[in-house]
Amino acid sequence: MTGKLSTIFLAALSGLSPVFASKVPTPSVSTPLVTIRNGTVRGTHNSQWKQDFFLGIPYAQPPVGDLRFNNPKPLNTRYPGGAFNAASYGNRCFGVNNTYTATDSEDCLTLNIVRPSGCSSKKPLPIFVWLYGGGFNEGGSSNPMYNLTYPVAQSVEQGKPFIGITLNYRVTAFGFLGGTVLSNAGITNMGLRDQRLALHWIQENIAAFGGDPSRVTVGGESAGGFSMGIHSLAYNGRNDKLFSGLIMDSGSALVSGRYSDLPSLDQIYEILVGTVGCGASPDTLACLRQVPYEYLTPVITALQNLGSIWRPIVDGDLIADFSSAQLKTGRFVHVPILVGSATDEGTIFVYNPSTATYGVQDDAQLLQVLQLDGGPTVLNSTFTRIFELYPDIPKLGNPGGSSVRFSYPYLYQYKRASAIATDAFYISGRVLTARAWAKAGVPAYTWRWDTLLPDHDFRLGVTHASDLTFWYGNVGGVKQTLDAYNLQPLKRRENYVKLATLMNKMLVSFVSDATPNNHGVHGIPAWPKYSTTNPKNIVFDGNSTVYAYPEPDTFRETENNFWIDHASEFFH
Repeated sequence: MTGKLSTIFLAALSGLSPVFASKVPTPSVSTPLVTIRNGTVRGTHNSQWKQDFFLGIPYAQPPVGDLRFNNPKPLNTRYPGGAFNAASYGNRCFGVNNTYTATDSEDCLTLNIVRPSGCSSKKPLPIFVWLYGGGFNEGGSSNPMYNLTYPVAQSVEQGKPFIGITLNYRVTAFGFLGGTVLSNAGITNMGLRDQRLALHWIQENIAAFGGDPSRVTVGGESAGGFSMGIHSLAYNGRNDKLFSGLIMDSGSALVSGRYSDLPSLDQIYEILVGTVGCGASPDTLACLRQVPYEYLTPVITALQNLGSIWRPIVDGDLIADFSSAQLKTGRFVHVPILVGSATDEGTIFVYNPSTATYGVQDDAQLLQVLQLDGGPTVLNSTFTRIFELYPDIPKLGNPGGSSVRFSYPYLYQYKRASAIATDAFYISGRVLTARAWAKAGVPAYTWRWDTLLPDHDFRLGVTHASDLTFWYGNVGGVKQTLDAYNLQPLKRRENYVKLATLMNKMLVSFVSDATPNNHGVHGIPAWPKYSTTNPKNIVFDGNSTVYAYPEPDTFRETENNFWIDHASEFFH
């Protein structure tokens, strides 16, 4: 990895993937300049891709000092000297167990803009914004996986040019520390408020870059996808005109798992302040803000690795109510959505880091896990019903899957636990979200990702996050352990490249036209709008020569209806 750092850094500056870094030309002498309220933003131009890059632009005041563990504040001053040099990505927000190399910092609230060259305010372009996932614990906009060069180039080629934006938001305790002390001060869901402030920044400033603030599609994967769901429900479904479309990839408007609660957050808060020497302070929050960053971050890491979880909380403000209640009563922003999930989302989430094993061994262990997820209010009859709905038949994905049990570290009931996690945390939320939109007469398009990649452990099935390089049209396989498209026979590689091209074009179509169907690829069945009477997904299967096709949305239908009916027990 060390030997590749210079190549990755060059790619970050150029907006190209490391795979193509050797082809990076010398930037043009013409420097794109954009003037906004804070001053002049100085970008870089790449002549090969005919794109302008504006990287690392601050959208908020640095959340340091008194702004640490605080709601974000708008950037209300001019740049020093009146100009900002947006030539490289900003620092990544501190996270635990990040999967790519970057410099972490508290001063991290920045965004990146990639636009086709020649943009002007006379013909403003739609906007595509992407939020990273990572369980609200890690991630960053500088991850090469989220390289915007590919989709922006595809948008131009397709005759539907758009401007692409990625952004950083705070994660771990820096973004989601909570408890009575913070709630009493009106400080909640800081990382989500970062995202929302960035969306306000886009509304105020993107026209100067040639963008149309009335046509903003915001998407994300995993925690980024669930963030999209939260923003669709924010302030009890109030429409602040921050976006005109949403994409929820491996996420939905039904928050996965339980929200944080004040008693649990208070307990973690007390451990944190006590460990860093603030327990006896008359103002523990003020004391925390003075702890050196270098001393604080190892404590946060240790607490998380010991099981502390910082997640969104129902605060009666940004998150006004439980997501299941809002969905069932239609309290959400009525804009078109794409929402989808993988066939075996749950396989990586039944991993136990303390034992380095997957799944559970027997019924007793499964019951313990369910009781922990469900909390003390779930009836015994509910657990009994789960055991009935998910008998110990060792298959992943569709009923026709293999019945082979895997050897250690995959425990005896690994596949059973995986199916439960897939439906409870992902597919049921996708279904409930799509039903709510369809009931309200708002366009919703749903998908099932069913492509088993060659560089993934086959025992994980079609697992979480394995579709990202396809949506981005990243046929170079950036950030895959192997090249996801380097397949034999060559016909199979051709299917993968066709699928990636199609999905990228569908994304462009949705950003431009609020439908994924204006992609221009011949022979592909139309992606049906979700319907309450005849609900259908589109399936993306790169392992088949028919790589995209509609199907009735009946995947474990009875089981997912159970989770929807019991959402108030498990997701509150």
